Amino acid sequence: MATVKFILDCRAVKKGAAAPLKVSIGHQRKTALLPLSINLTPEQWDAAAEKVVKHPNRVSYNQIIARRRVEITDIINELVSRPGGIGNMTATDLKNAIRDILSPRAAKVAKTPKENPNTVGKFFLRYKANKSLADRTAEMYDVTWRRIEAWLGEEQAAALQFSDINMTWIEDFDKFMAKTAPSPNGRRMHHANLKAVINYAIDHEVLDRNPYRRYKIKTVPTKKRNMCVEALRMIIFAQDLEPWMEKYRDFFVLSFMLRGLNTVDLCHMTKPVNGRVDWIRTKTKQPLSLKIEPEMQYLIDKYAGKELMLMFAEDRPYRNFNDKLTKALHKICAYINQNRTGDVSVPDCTMYWARHSWATIAARLDIADGTIGIGLAHSAKSVTDIYIERDPEKIDIANRRVLDYVLYGKDYRVPEPVVEAPKKKRGRPRKNATPDGDKDVA
Repeated sequence: MATVKFILDCRAVKKGAAAPLKVSIGHQRKTALLPLSINLTPEQWDAAAEKVVKHPNRVSYNQIIARRRVEITDIINELVSRPGGIGNMTATDLKNAIRDILSPRAAKVAKTPKENPNTVGKFFLRYKANKSLADRTAEMYDVTWRRIEAWLGEEQAAALQFSDINMTWIEDFDKFMAKTAPSPNGRRMHHANLKAVINYAIDHEVLDRNPYRRYKIKTVPTKKRNMCVEALRMIIFAQDLEPWMEKYRDFFVLSFMLRGLNTVDLCHMTKPVNGRVDWIRTKTKQPLSLKIEPEMQYLIDKYAGKELMLMFAEDRPYRNFNDKLTKALHKICAYINQNRTGDVSVPDCTMYWARHSWATIAARLDIADGTIGIGLAHSAKSVTDIYIERDPEKIDIANRRVLDYVLYGKDYRVPEPVVEAPKKKRGRPRKNATPDGDKDVA
């Protein structure tokens, strides 16, 4: 009986490189290979289980494999049931018969038109592959492309050329997006992404003009997401929280103490070394370093991970934790407001509020904008930043002042009372006199 197996054919590729996945048709002690149009690296293929692993498209690929296995097995059973069966066929004959049934030769008469490598859709993919984008940023480019597909239709979007995009096209695209995103800021990201891909195509000499040259991307001032110190203290010192509330509240507080560190960086933070944590911000790729203060250490010890600094997303994707975190913060704010005794209420906040609040409080304490920007790991804004090695001690001092102000109400701007030294008497000191003016006693 003929056999059907799936193998990764690594014979013609370098060790560790992607290789084609093929169907091995075994018959009469010989085998013949039928390609599947799937390429995988050895670590993405489980040969024993004949399954795709560790690949972004593993689910769809495994479905293709399972479907193709059933199709080939059914074809073999049908060939066996025919007069003469497959006894006189070689493995190659059997493979060719299976191939002809799966892909009839008549369908190959019409030549497939050669794909244009310079379409807008192809450059979206090329831009993402060559720009080393963060995962979240790359996803936003995918979202932009899906908006273009939703507007034009998948077939027309796939054929979209850069020469098709002009001022009228951009204005019509903006009107389409406005139906679901009335705020200009909601549409700004998609315009910025498309503009970046167009500039990338200009750099590759696919076109020589930028249709966004005369189109002004509309924006409105972003709503501030910072809370007053009193509201922040209500969150930090909230009592009688349920255990799950306390856990998510503490994560928010630790983010604030770490200068508004975002969720992805905090979840992936390695353990402190010599009382400091060092990391690269995911969004801007800027290096950061921060001194661990005693208040932070208490929370770090409370939620210590096995390998990472914290246990919140150690055994699961941080996205899953982040989704629960956002929902939890809404419920925590509502709970605190229901049980408040004063007039101050807590805004319905998200993790962004920790970052905005830290920056705003730092500014109110007269900490320089440049120091705040470095503390937030904003990208360099001038050539000067390339030459200057910033002193992390300044950031540590700024953070300590923010924590002292929020946690203990200590404002370094208010000078400490000055105790005046006693006034010295004028004139020369008397001979044989003590510093206090008394005579020596024999």
